[in-house]
Amino acid sequence: MFSKGEKINNYSVVFKIAKNNYAESYVVRGLTGEMCFLKLINISLAMPSRITEEEIFRATELTKYLSHPNIIKYLDFDFFKKNGRQYGYYVTEMVKGESLDSILRTRSKLNVEEVRHIAKGILRALIYLHGINGVVMHNDLTTRSVMVLVGQGPESIKLTHFGHLRFSSDSADEQPAIWRNCPFMAAPEQLAGRCVPQSDIFGLGAIMYRLLYGENPWPFQNQGMTFDEMSLQLFQKRSMPLELPEDGDECADENLTCIISKALRNDISGRFASAMEMMMALDDEHFAEKEAFGQHKSVTVAQKDAGKGGFSDVAGLEDVKHYLQRNVLDILKNKEQAKIYRITIPNGILFYGPPGCGKSFIAEKFAQEAGYHYIFVKASDMASIFLHGTQGKIGALFDEARSKAPAIICFDEFDALVPSRDNIYAQYQSGEVNEFLTQLNNCGKDGVLVIASTNKPDLIDNAVLRRGRIDQVIYIPPPDQAAREQLFRLYLRDRPCSSDVNLERLAELTPHFVASDIAFLTNEAAICAAAENTFISQNMLERVIRDNHPSLSPETLRQYEMCRQKFEKVFSRDASQTIGFHPPSDRGQRESLD
Repeated sequence: MFSKGEKINNYSVVFKIAKNNYAESYVVRGLTGEMCFLKLINISLAMPSRITEEEIFRATELTKYLSHPNIIKYLDFDFFKKNGRQYGYYVTEMVKGESLDSILRTRSKLNVEEVRHIAKGILRALIYLHGINGVVMHNDLTTRSVMVLVGQGPESIKLTHFGHLRFSSDSADEQPAIWRNCPFMAAPEQLAGRCVPQSDIFGLGAIMYRLLYGENPWPFQNQGMTFDEMSLQLFQKRSMPLELPEDGDECADENLTCIISKALRNDISGRFASAMEMMMALDDEHFAEKEAFGQHKSVTVAQKDAGKGGFSDVAGLEDVKHYLQRNVLDILKNKEQAKIYRITIPNGILFYGPPGCGKSFIAEKFAQEAGYHYIFVKASDMASIFLHGTQGKIGALFDEARSKAPAIICFDEFDALVPSRDNIYAQYQSGEVNEFLTQLNNCGKDGVLVIASTNKPDLIDNAVLRRGRIDQVIYIPPPDQAAREQLFRLYLRDRPCSSDVNLERLAELTPHFVASDIAFLTNEAAICAAAENTFISQNMLERVIRDNHPSLSPETLRQYEMCRQKFEKVFSRDASQTIGFHPPSDRGQRESLD
């Protein structure tokens, strides 16, 4: 539509990049002479895809406030009329690089390290977006919406194409037609007209699959099909297990393929719970092994080395560690005294609270501290057992623990395993819940301790929480300032840090940041330092803190505080004895949620 030298409002066209049915892309020059990227949208022609002036305005208004090293910077947007038609455009910074789509036209597939690098860049952007108050979803993750810039640093990956940004609160208004051109990378819920943060996780999994194997997940010949026909075929294909081509990168390790498979699960609850969790999985050399534990494989945790592992790796939570030491470890280690006083360990302990505060972590560290047989069970991998399998396998799990007692069974996402039978949608699991009740009854007498963790304690069946089954319910809150200082000390330990690093100052700058947030922040600073081949400095750490938001909003924390108060009343525990990072106090010891 526009030729070299023509004006689009205040921008002069240098050359056209690309064109489709309703949009054109240009390199333009601004009033001050800077080179920019401009995307022009013919709103009249875009109407069949539900791209309206209101949507363009909303997306660009939101995008101009985004600021992150892995997100293309938006500069301007406007509307105008020409030849009786309505147009909209947005302008972004000009970068030297090419889209993944363009790269794949010359290279059919990428190697493992390239895929990891790209995935981490995308995840850094998603962690930022999903951490914004209200949760912002990209909602259009494909190979065309990722730029690879010249260079190898962490900022060489840029996320683009923000025309379909959505807040989690308005995701119900989504239109599946936006995926008309690329349905293979759309999550099942997006093809049905809905998006959630885990939809972006699915999109990233599809991108990684495409880069590693040179084809889309669940591929089929779709020439001549309508969008509805393609969607139906995809739903049918995705009901079958995901296949990993044998001719993929020979160096593809089990961890990476396991991560891709988890990200591409149809069931939202089976995917990674957050971009942060997926990032940590990419850095975990034993991720595939840990995922296997969720399929009822067990692991005996070796006795910890002197001075390492166990409770020494846990920052804060002194009351929790004291409770576990006194009520479990001391009893098991002093069997004669326990026999005299006729005392047993608890049957079960439930850790609940906001995500990322260390519920599963402290259970794992407790197992290291104890040195006992340890079985980790993750709910997202239990569907084939609990939802469609036999109750006998639940008994077999407890039988194995009893045969190797003293033993610890750690259940993650406990609410998914024992949902309230008052919920009509969970009634088909009543047999499994009943089996759980039977196995939990006085299992402590057999030397079996159940440690369960959940973000949603109100969804657990009330009968499970009765004394004699789950004996102790412990709230794990976000870390207070003292605990955050310990967390920074732990995560920066054994890393090359400059002498100006001030842990107390870092703790002051991170109110409401949870343990997983702080792990991410220190890792980001380490990546920056490695790219510059220098020490991790206070300035680097503070810059990373400024560029990232805590994963929990004040409103979410208020909801958990209300939940804590409710559970304390039910379990008749005095508020002054709250177990956690810090006890509540009327003297202002607790940090404000605002």
